[in-house]
Order: sequence, then C-alpha cells, then structure tokens
Amino acid sequence: MKHDIVIRGGTIADGSGGESFTGDVSVDGDVITAIGDVKDSGAREIDATGAIVARVH
Repeated sequence: MKHDIVIRGGTIADGSGGESFTGDVSVDGDVITAIGDVKDSGAREIDATGAIVARVH
C-alpha cells in the first residue's frame, strides 16, 4: 500500500499523556492511518529526524 504522506523518524507526541517516542506517521487524505513503524512508502516522504510530530486539533 502506498500512503499519501509518510513522516519518518520524528519524535511523536500523540496527546495520550504517555511518553513521546521515535517513529513514523502515515496520512491518507486528512486521516492519520498509522503511527509507529510504517513499513509502506508514501507518495510524499518527510524526514522528521530531530523534529516533534504532534496532532493539532
């Protein structure tokens, strides 16, 4: 499966109150479809190494 966007290697703050962690996020349309270790590629890939990835409401 190819995602619209995959954000790779960022520090993920998922809003759950738990510890942040390093991982990937895939987005299809306007929906986050996976968080963690995304194996599939993206039409657009963003290297987020050294950046924080967080969902904004």
